[in-house]
Amino acid sequence: MWNEAISCVVSLTNKPVAAGILGKDIKQIISLADTANKLGCVAVVIPAAGENEEEIVKFFNELDTKTSLSVIIYNTEKSSVHSVENLMRLDNLKNVIAIKDSSGDANFFSEVIAQKDKLKMSVLQGMENQLLQSKGCDGYLISLGNVEPQLCKTMFENPTEENNQKILAKFWEYNLGGEWYITLKALLYSRGIIRSAEQVKQTVKI
Repeated sequence: MWNEAISCVVSLTNKPVAAGILGKDIKQIISLADTANKLGCVAVVIPAAGENEEEIVKFFNELDTKTSLSVIIYNTEKSSVHSVENLMRLDNLKNVIAIKDSSGDANFFSEVIAQKDKLKMSVLQGMENQLLQSKGCDGYLISLGNVEPQLCKTMFENPTEENNQKILAKFWEYNLGGEWYITLKALLYSRGIIRSAEQVKQTVKI
């Protein structure tokens, strides 16, 4: 199913595709990255993996030696880099091009923005409810962008309190703080963008 989804996206756009990868271990992640490369992707989005920051840095260092694709680090609420010093270490890796920060750590994100001129990687905000505090970042990588792209673009170009209130209204309306994918699939289906909003239960172990 993953192969089919990636192949479909690559075939229907002339824009670069970054494939999201959830793997049970680094061996499987590397295998899926190789598959993504063969399917025509230019990058992969991979969640930070490790019990602490040192393990996360070690994980991405190993990954960097075993894939030629560009890597977008996905900082999650469960596992994330929280220090600018360690982010700088990851910034030295040849394949890392960006970080999507969905850690919810506003202090960390502010510190990263303050040091952004020292980073070669792009800094992307992944939380809709923290856009107002993210001025100066390189962009948003948020679920709301799937259904309200113009609103997100307006907020990025003009991050005012008024625009932020519009973002937050949609955040709660679409239940983006909960099982957001259910609402988004229903919206995309109702707009004729996808063919099914069926929910499939699955367990993914990282």
